[in-house]
Amino acid sequence: MLLILCLLQSCGLDQVEVNYPDYQTANNNELFDKGWIPREIVFQSMTEIHQRTNIDLNSCYFHYQTSKEDIQVIKQRVIPIKMKFEKPRRIRISSKNIQRITGLNYYYIISEFNDTVFIAIDLERNKIYGWRK
Repeated sequence: MLLILCLLQSCGLDQVEVNYPDYQTANNNELFDKGWIPREIVFQSMTEIHQRTNIDLNSCYFHYQTSKEDIQVIKQRVIPIKMKFEKPRRIRISSKNIQRITGLNYYYIISEFNDTVFIAIDLERNKIYGWRK
């Protein structure tokens, strides 16, 4: 029995992954009510929304496309920091996305409603990558 529990734990069953084509679909499914993606960076222009969470460790990873205008608003709402990317604990992220993230500028958000969320902004692709460690 213990072996089965260990195997299930290692299979990533503690992770929840969701994908939505656009803001409206994600909002209808109450994605933004869960707080993993801070409201400060949620916009109706969001598309290709991907989120993976590890509820046991309170860690997550997300990315999405948004408009150039909303990217500018996001840049005004976050504080630049210097850091090296540290992958969130026990969250699967594709090597392609890790490579993209490591080449970008880093920012963080502190909100009274959320833990510290780190984001990287890809100006070329109008894409936001975010994570909680």
